[in-house]
Amino acid sequence: MTIFNFNGLTPERVVELVSLSNASYFGELPPTGWTALSGDEIGFEEGFLSGSFDGTTFVGSAGFLGAPAAQVFQNGTELTVSFRGTDTSSLSALLADFTTYLDIIGNNNYINAFDSLLEAVADYAVESSNNILSINVVGHSLGAAAANILRSVSSTEFDGVFDNANFLTVASPKISSSPSILNVGFENDWVFKAIPRSTPFVNSDFFSTTDNIVLFDDDYSDENWPGLVFGPSDVSSHDSSGYIEAVQRILSSSFYSEMTRDSVIVVVSTDNQVSDKDVTTSDHFGSSAFFIGRDQADDILGGQNVDYIEGFAGDDSLNGGGGDDTLSGGSGVDLFLGTPGELDGDTITDLEIGDRIGISGETVTQSDVALLSNRISINADSGFSGLFGSEISINLTTQPVGASLRVLNETLPDGGSILEVVGSSRDIALLIDISLSMDDDIASVKAQAEDIIAAAFENGADARISIITFNTVGEIFTVLEFTSQENIEDRISAALTGVASVEVSDGGLEPAYGAILSSLNGDAGAFRTDAGVSRQIIVFTDEPPFDTELRDEAIAKAQNLNANVDDPLGPVPFASQLALTSSASSQAASLVASSVALDQLPTQIFTVLIGDDSQAEAAYEELASATGGAVVSAANADDVVDAILEVVNLPNYTINTNALVVDEGDIGTQTVQISISRDVSDNAAVVDISQSGTADNNDVSGIPSTVSFGVGIETVTFDVDIIGDAQVEPDETLVLSIGAVSEAATFSGASIGITITNDDAFIASGPVLLDAGNSNVNIDGQVFEFVDFGGIDTYTILPNLLGDVVITDNNLSGINLPAGLVIEDARFLSDGLQLQVNGNTITFLGNPDDFAYVFGGTPLDASVGSVLRYDQVASAFGTSLPAPGQPATSALFTGTVRIDGTIEGSGSGGPTTISSVAYFLLDQAAELAGDPNRLNNIDIDGLVFGVTDESGTTTQVVLESDAANVAGTHQGFVNSLQGPLQALISDGTLPIGTTLRLDPTLVDTTFLADGSQSDPIPAMVLTVNDGSTLSGFGFSRIDDPIGIFDVYGRLSDFTETFAQMASVDELALNDLPMLNMIADSGDIGSEHELSPFDYATPIEVVGTSIETVEGYA
Repeated sequence: MTIFNFNGLTPERVVELVSLSNASYFGELPPTGWTALSGDEIGFEEGFLSGSFDGTTFVGSAGFLGAPAAQVFQNGTELTVSFRGTDTSSLSALLADFTTYLDIIGNNNYINAFDSLLEAVADYAVESSNNILSINVVGHSLGAAAANILRSVSSTEFDGVFDNANFLTVASPKISSSPSILNVGFENDWVFKAIPRSTPFVNSDFFSTTDNIVLFDDDYSDENWPGLVFGPSDVSSHDSSGYIEAVQRILSSSFYSEMTRDSVIVVVSTDNQVSDKDVTTSDHFGSSAFFIGRDQADDILGGQNVDYIEGFAGDDSLNGGGGDDTLSGGSGVDLFLGTPGELDGDTITDLEIGDRIGISGETVTQSDVALLSNRISINADSGFSGLFGSEISINLTTQPVGASLRVLNETLPDGGSILEVVGSSRDIALLIDISLSMDDDIASVKAQAEDIIAAAFENGADARISIITFNTVGEIFTVLEFTSQENIEDRISAALTGVASVEVSDGGLEPAYGAILSSLNGDAGAFRTDAGVSRQIIVFTDEPPFDTELRDEAIAKAQNLNANVDDPLGPVPFASQLALTSSASSQAASLVASSVALDQLPTQIFTVLIGDDSQAEAAYEELASATGGAVVSAANADDVVDAILEVVNLPNYTINTNALVVDEGDIGTQTVQISISRDVSDNAAVVDISQSGTADNNDVSGIPSTVSFGVGIETVTFDVDIIGDAQVEPDETLVLSIGAVSEAATFSGASIGITITNDDAFIASGPVLLDAGNSNVNIDGQVFEFVDFGGIDTYTILPNLLGDVVITDNNLSGINLPAGLVIEDARFLSDGLQLQVNGNTITFLGNPDDFAYVFGGTPLDASVGSVLRYDQVASAFGTSLPAPGQPATSALFTGTVRIDGTIEGSGSGGPTTISSVAYFLLDQAAELAGDPNRLNNIDIDGLVFGVTDESGTTTQVVLESDAANVAGTHQGFVNSLQGPLQALISDGTLPIGTTLRLDPTLVDTTFLADGSQSDPIPAMVLTVNDGSTLSGFGFSRIDDPIGIFDVYGRLSDFTETFAQMASVDELALNDLPMLNMIADSGDIGSEHELSPFDYATPIEVVGTSIETVEGYA
């Protein structure tokens, strides 16, 4: 039963009766249709304690219980008695009536003040000539108490005329024991229920009362509430007019049907933030609640339970807090706010263009967000195995057709990301022929530029405009780069300014293909390649392209912005491309977890062709056919604008789904809803549907070959059944694409990819104990643990990894990562390595420095791959190894292992420079033969080197620590510099990924005092991999005199090109003669040409700069 459900009254009738309870106050008017009756009209005669009528208001005898008052109203066959309460606009009146409240505790005497009036009303009601069919009794405050008393005595008093009346009161201090009355009140109204049936001023619940409605006003929001505020001085929550407005809002709420008499309802009546407040005047803190906003900006924060929040009109900020909340913003630009945990599971009932999603404390990128059918999916999970991020799913009851989400540059105060709901995302490049013959046509466009640009941004479209003009060969000019301003109005203004600046020039041979390539190559800014963005080039001309030698290149580039156009294949029909290459809705391709690869849609080329040149028509029709565009003809300047608007206003088609990832189940089917939408529905249309991916007819069913749109139909949906089975198998993919459309159209999302996850359980065995032999082990997840007791084993990771695996191996074993293996994440520990494959984690424990890591081999033959050290593996993933005792480091990028041993991750993919400097500490007096790790006693506390960036600027860097000169060992020296190294990385002096490690594979020797050669001494290798180049300058702080031959060495720089990553140990050291050095204190430096030292003493510093042809970033 809803909260105001009483005697079958409709919501309109409830509001009417609440309004009538207010109408008895002086200066207030009754609702439309109601008229106040005079004493003469109802046959009232003054009597003992009867009082009198002042106009049409009954006023009790002076001095009797605060002068009770009432009015009688009639509307046709209906009669209402309205008992007036205290004039709540006057604090003195409220305090004066307070004694009356005390007088009516425990008795019903107060109604006696109205005896004469009620007898007259009863007689009037039963008089047949008055045709009264129903009676209402209402009242506010003290008047509400009178109504409750009348309810209690109605069966025995006044001939029972009022026994069947509708009784409804507002803010009554006294509550009748009868259930046949509705008593409406706020729990923070100090008058409401002040006189219960037992102990005075105890907040008791009654069957007839609304016990949990809070008027959250300025007083209630005070941090000292209730304090001294709750009492006679607080009149705002008791005001009768406030009750009318609150009841109206509750009844008009979209959640009203779910509100019961026991529901907690918070009515907003303040500009302050409204929240679930823990106060002594209520016992429902933390309970599920309904928050009812106003027709203005509200700031509402729900509690930790399931809440329902409605903002109504205005720019509202709605945060559901904990629980799976339901949010309704109403009209206006609303912000749906929360932490990832608070937003996840919430439902937005009325998402609109312009609304925003604020993710408190979390940053996301455009590729992390997806507006699916009936759901927003946000992948803020940047951590390993989902442990360090958040995935958010927000349900939608309705959503704008063709809408998408845009990540704004603007952030929340805590740095969290803000997503804006925008219309379809589109990039429109206007290519304008400015030859003299176009003069009147361009003038027409300028005259109606506002209409043209407004059409591009219609329905909140996230549109960008660029303008390129062309005239004769070699005359292609960028007038306006893509309007990328955050504010849409700024984009519109820039576009209008750009159009206005276009001027015609002399005639020439139009280089239209060159202009198309100029646009595609980004001369006016790069087209967005995000899935969900439609790309259109609109050529505006009256002549055929002259530069036909660029035809094939322009078509190839339009069909695929990333295409290698050195050897174009010629035009391919657009319908065929849609079946093979398409992009998912913005966001779908990027989320994933599902990871369904979807290719890019062509950039559609449309031409507004003026005149009837058949050669021009044929050339531009070919462009249209190859890219899914169209040619729209305009006979003359008068038709030009209509032709442009026809192109701009073409329907935009998208395909979407309510699920990107679906568990197949063991039996039966799981249903996925697919929707195809368009934003213009003027014509009937047929859309072809194509299917691709690894799923076949044994996995899915119900996919139609076509869907039909009738006139006026914007969205067509159909269900696809995912067929369950009990077979353990890899996950499968289903790609559904718009193949062709029977009308000219644009496309911002022509494909959707769904991952069908294999949820069939298998029982993994283990642990498996490996003996001292050399074993070849395939890691597929069916064995959950391996422990090695000797031998050099090879562990091959298979792509269909079915579960988590732990491998413990302290020997010189190999890890085989075959070409094509997709590595989703990686973490580097001092005692192990973790890789994530197919959603599962492999943990290698032992001595990771001793492993051989083979990249790019085959599952059957690791020897054909590239062998990397542990530090090089970390570099391949864009990070570095942690210093001993420091936390694990995580991959900055991941991806597919290439056949050449590099990682196809999220970096540029171009040539990447790996630069290293190898340092040796050598001293003939160090007695190193006995302990090659023993350091000498010369006072060295760090390294000096140069970092040269890609612009050629060299920065000298000193990496030093007081602990270094007393470290005692080479490893200790390296360890002591890890903290300063991280500090230099943090302040930006050194790039992320810079490492310093001891390399036992790169060694040198020195001569001992007896002339013999020392044992091998390891190098200390400093490495960067961001494209910078390192130059070895020397050591810092050599304070003690240096004896002859104490520090000597060989110095050489190397720059070599490798087809894959190379390590320092692949470089040969060039011998230089031993030199007699000057034994001065202070820093010493190398002979490097960039060295800043005044004199250069050769020391053992090897500078290496290694450039890879295939980048591994």
